[in-house]
Amino acid sequence: MPWRMPASRANLDLVIFVSGGDYDCRNWCPSSAVAHALGCSHAYAFEVRNGCAGGNLACNIAGGLMDRDASITNALVICADTLSRIVSTKLAECHPLLYFGDGAAAVVLKRDHPRYQFLSFAEHTDGALGDLLKIEAGGTRLPITPDFNDCVYCYATVAPEKFADLINRV
Repeated sequence: MPWRMPASRANLDLVIFVSGGDYDCRNWCPSSAVAHALGCSHAYAFEVRNGCAGGNLACNIAGGLMDRDASITNALVICADTLSRIVSTKLAECHPLLYFGDGAAAVVLKRDHPRYQFLSFAEHTDGALGDLLKIEAGGTRLPITPDFNDCVYCYATVAPEKFADLINRV
């Protein structure tokens, strides 16, 4: 049996796309593309870049927007990442990331659902890990220019010692 969205597409008020930020193009809006493909002509669409923790955050954002705006009754939260495009098996700095992979999930949230409700939400960020995972090429520190030719910097890297310490603490 094919999957069917529980809410009518025309009734979606929010489309939130969650990922680590590696989209098909730079400065592209995947949430708008999804809203358009679904025919959601009046939905507010935006992205949340927060990797693995983004789905919980996006659901909390959607719930908060529903609490504050009575016109928002249905929200679609889509989480999707294709990490295989940004991880190289040939680079040692990528090896800790081989535990992670491609994946996607989606949920439709409905205001005042009689059975499912948000009970609480908590997150924490360890700022010391801010530089743990990064793709150096393409940002303002290392822009891709016409003479750029070092594709090693186009892959996600992680400091293996810092990553191992993090995993040991968890």
